[in-house]
Amino acid sequence: MMMDSFSDFRSMVWSYFYNSDKENKQRIRPRIIEEITPFYLKKFDEKIKEEGYLANRKLSWVDIYFVAVLGYFSFMIESDICSTYENIRDLRDRVHAIPNIKKWVERRPETHW
Repeated sequence: MMMDSFSDFRSMVWSYFYNSDKENKQRIRPRIIEEITPFYLKKFDEKIKEEGYLANRKLSWVDIYFVAVLGYFSFMIESDICSTYENIRDLRDRVHAIPNIKKWVERRPETHW
């Protein structure tokens, strides 16, 4: 269920970012940033607060995927979308503290996102 909700959110953000019509992109940007992103992130933040993770009350691929894609979303909307959501930040930090993930994050190539 959480992955389905995240997929819906992801589709909306991607449709904004990859929109080739600049006028339409500027028109929908406020809705993505002010309505859609807070709507979904608030729900994800509450779920993490209640259960510690997004699925099954333990770390799963859903959490790792969520954290990875949120980094890309921050690049897409030009804002650290995790900054307002304490529980999402905590999950991100816990995922980034996993030894092999931490090692990758420290050594990965520099990119825009």
